[in-house]
Amino acid sequence: NELSDFGTLTDWSTGLSWSPVDKLSFQASYIVNEAAPSLGNLGNPVVQTFNVSVYDFTRGESALVTVVSGGNPDLAKETQRDLKLAANWELPFLQRSNLVVEYFHNRSNDVTSSFPVLTPEIEAAFPGRVLRDASGQLIRIDQRPVTFDEIESDRLRYGFNLSGTIGKPQPGGQGRRPGMGGPGMGGAPQSGGPRMGGGPRMGSGPMGGGNGQGRWNLSIYHTVRFSETVQISPTGPVLDLLDGDALTGGGVARNSIEFEGGAFHKGFGVRFNGSWTEATRLNGNGGLNSSNLRFGALFNLDARIFVNFDQQKSVVEAVPFLKGSRLALEIDNVFDGYQKVTDENGIVPLSYQKAYMNPRGRMIGLDFRKTF
Repeated sequence: NELSDFGTLTDWSTGLSWSPVDKLSFQASYIVNEAAPSLGNLGNPVVQTFNVSVYDFTRGESALVTVVSGGNPDLAKETQRDLKLAANWELPFLQRSNLVVEYFHNRSNDVTSSFPVLTPEIEAAFPGRVLRDASGQLIRIDQRPVTFDEIESDRLRYGFNLSGTIGKPQPGGQGRRPGMGGPGMGGAPQSGGPRMGGGPRMGSGPMGGGNGQGRWNLSIYHTVRFSETVQISPTGPVLDLLDGDALTGGGVARNSIEFEGGAFHKGFGVRFNGSWTEATRLNGNGGLNSSNLRFGALFNLDARIFVNFDQQKSVVEAVPFLKGSRLALEIDNVFDGYQKVTDENGIVPLSYQKAYMNPRGRMIGLDFRKTF
């Protein structure tokens, strides 16, 4: 790929697949990508925002500072190297089930990143980005994007997928899709990018069996991270994101779980997906007023309950307008969870209070769709 600002970007990959027996397969792949920073990271206008609440780890206090944001034209191109080893076993003792095991190793150089959380290590690595007054109080942070020398990670992801039918086959029966972009029977939760896995996504495939039977599915995956390090510059510090260092938030959780599932039968259906991440910590600098912060475990659950009226003949006969329509009740963050942050005394710092963190609260809505 030829880009005006970076010249040639090259991508290449190689892979191997092997199936020693019918229901067991192994895969290996190695991918090398070169990537340019986004146009926004390069050229967004410079903006100053006053009186932004941030936590100063050096002094162990919250402060109202001026934050500079915008683009950085000096960003370099990124080189990503990803190794993946995987195994897939169709379980002989459970119908429509499989076990998946995946190992990922990533090493990326010259990584473009938003400016990380201002720990003492980050302040030392980017001294020109931070301004303090004569008393040492934080008054200004330049949070424009930066380039990290190297990011390296290792993780193992494993889990299983189960699915089956509901009810008995009906002669001449025809299965139904949820229709109109509605929830469907998804596959395994998605594993996300090479470094940070995302949560599971709502599926969109067919749910009803072709013989009138319903369908159900369940997928659960566990990810354990063995290493997650960031080298800020060739001579700069190496941050261990699993051991109290952080780029954003409270570092990276060593363990996380993602799941999704659902069922659909006779026009009624339910879908859910969610995730859990264990608690992490962010180290202070060990000074007199400094304090470690604990970022609590986080559980999130989204749910969809829906009905396809085409399979409710008595309802459609009574209200013909409902033909070709679907009604769904959508609930995001069912338990209204958010990540609680406390210092060593159990106090929530001002900049980490719920109102400042802007968590995704519970959202409930109705979605009605109709085809004509």
